[in-house]
Amino acid sequence: VPKHHINNANLMRNGADFAVYINTAQEFDGSDSGAKPDEAISWGKIKPDAQPVKVCGDATILFPLLVSQTFVKNWHKRRAACDAAVCNGQPASTAATTQAGDDVQLLLQQQQWQQREQQRQQHLQQDQERQQQ
Repeated sequence: VPKHHINNANLMRNGADFAVYINTAQEFDGSDSGAKPDEAISWGKIKPDAQPVKVCGDATILFPLLVSQTFVKNWHKRRAACDAAVCNGQPASTAATTQAGDDVQLLLQQQQWQQREQQRQQHLQQDQERQQQ
């Protein structure tokens, strides 16, 4: 979506709280696409206290990298909370809800981990029984 459409929509809500521009446009030609975030701040499209960022590069390469790193960063926090909750005897869903809201994907991963751990424990127990015989 062209950034000027998004910026214009944010003008109606007194400016965006956050802004990340990813484009290859330069500002020397005077186009809206090449304008720095400071221009949008002067028009009220971005709030003055926001910390906008302009990343010069191809969005088809940079956007997936930014999104993936955002999810990875939050996934580690959520996973640690669920692991701590399981170690403390709480249900994993309690920790996930408390830490990060409804995150179905995390809960599924936690359940898979628990199933693998149970299988591992069963295999260890079977090995010990075999060794005793």
